[in-house]
Formats: sequence, C-alpha cells, structure tokens
Amino acid sequence: MSDLQIGFVGLFVMIPLFHKFGAGLAVGGSGALSESLERCVLDLGGEVRTSSSIKSFNLESGTCTGVTLENGKEIKATRAVVASLNIRQIFPDMVSGARLPEGFLKNIEKLRFSDYQGVNQGFALHDAPAYKNEALNEAFFIEFAPDTLEEYLRYFNDLSFGVKTYNHNPGVACATIHDPTRAPEGKHTFYMYDFAPYNLNTGGPAAWDSIKEEYADEVLDFFRRYVTNMGEDNIIGRWMQTPVDLERFNQAFMNGDFAQVGAYLHQNMGNRPLPGWNYRTPIDKLYLCGPGTHPGLGVTGGGRAAVQVVMEDLGIDFSGLF
Repeated sequence: MSDLQIGFVGLFVMIPLFHKFGAGLAVGGSGALSESLERCVLDLGGEVRTSSSIKSFNLESGTCTGVTLENGKEIKATRAVVASLNIRQIFPDMVSGARLPEGFLKNIEKLRFSDYQGVNQGFALHDAPAYKNEALNEAFFIEFAPDTLEEYLRYFNDLSFGVKTYNHNPGVACATIHDPTRAPEGKHTFYMYDFAPYNLNTGGPAAWDSIKEEYADEVLDFFRRYVTNMGEDNIIGRWMQTPVDLERFNQAFMNGDFAQVGAYLHQNMGNRPLPGWNYRTPIDKLYLCGPGTHPGLGVTGGGRAAVQVVMEDLGIDFSGLF
C-alpha cells in the first residue's frame, strides 16, 4: 500500500498540476502566505488568536454553538465552527454527548495513518548548492529515487515496518534561487526532506530523540555525493525535525502524519476523511477543513473547497464572491 500512497500524490497531483500550471512561490517564504491571510481576516473585522488550544466543542440540541478553550474560556459561534483538527481528536473526546450515526466512530478507528512520515532539515547557506551535474543548479525541486523497481519496493516496504533505512532518497529545494527575498542578500536557504518511519522498529517513536542528529547527518552525507559545496564552511545554520518533533509542534499531526489521514487511494477525494463525511460532520454547524479533508496535504487550496460547503449551507452565493 505504501507505493500506492506515493503514486497517488505523484500521478494525480504533482505531475499534471505542476507541469500544466507550474508551482507558485509565496514571496518572502511560505509564512508570508499565512501572514497575508491573517491580515485579510483582521481587515474584515475578524480576530486571530494563537496559543489557544481547544478543549471541547460546545453542543446544544445536536448543534455546535462554539468552543471551550483549555483555559476555560468559551467562544460562541454565531453561524458555524470550522476545525482543521484531526478527526480522531474531535470524535468522540471533544464532542461529549453527541449523537453520532451508527458505525461512525468505528470507521474513524479504521482510518490509517501514513506508513511513513519524514525528517525535515532547513539550512542557511552562504552559497546555493552547486551540483556536479550543472543542469540541476536552476531546478526548483529535486527528488532522488531508487534506481530499480526492486530497490523502490524494498525501500518503502522497510519504512512501513519502521526500519531505519540507510538508502535515503531526499527531496531538496533551494527556493532562494528563484525568490532571493527569503534570505539576506547573497545568502540562501535550503530545504531537505527524507521519508522516515514514525514508529521505529527499534525503540519506537521515543528513539527519535537519541538518533535525530545521526539520521539527519546520514541524509546530508547522501546529498553531499551530488554537490561540491555542502561542507561545514558553507553552512551558516541548520534546523532539523523528526516525525515526533512534528507531532509535538502540532497535535493535529498525530503519529507525525502531516496528512492527518494517510494519502491512500481509499482515503482520498470523496472518501477523505470518511465516505459521506468530507467537510460536513454529523454535528450541525461543525465542519472540517485542512489536510485530513480533500484534496489533502500540501498547500493545495483545500480551504477554498471547504468554505464553499459552509457558504452553501449558510445560503451564501459563493460564485458571486470569487
């Protein structure tokens, strides 16, 4: 099933969309997109709160009327509540007393996490990576892959069983080649992602804290075979994140899965996160959005899809606004 997970993203998303429409870059970095959306919310009279974890969703007669924060403060909703949390977080623990369809919770229990997650690394560099194959120097994104089908299958099979593989196949990007505003003048930022299991077969998830730097160094050493200038003298700073670090950073990424729900064919499109329950939930006025809903992980405009459903239920003509 692991190869299907990767195949879906590559075959139906990355290849046709990127080749037909290209990839967009938020000037100044991905965070600039979030900041722009925040400014839009504030300009329209909204409020943005951070570090405000939700304890529960408030229900009255089967309708969601707001939320209660971990600090006990209640926030009432006048029209709807839209959550980007993992569906496993919400049901059943955060909706106490909700009347749910028969089999709904059982289907949530059957949802599969991704078989593998990843180790992320970010670098501040003096110079952009210089590839031995100079044709790659202007590429926005490069992903390494096994040479043969057998190696490909063995690689992902090992990951699905929690094996700490030594056959790394990272995806790398140096966005500052195309957007120099992301770093001081003449400097660069560099991103490196490598597939890795959350639940290591030796030591489990907790083992990541002890092997984090060792694993990240292995991936960097692999990459150094293909470039001429990724020695310590070119690295100004370095950041790394394991699947466990990601889960700590955002509790919605349970098991370190930033897709929330594994991107398998049977958990995509109209079946994401559950057949019949995409953005709506069995609770009136409570909606889902985020990577656990269609179209899934990545910056894919999924919020736009969710808002169309909310606006339809509220009787607002979406077509007249966008």
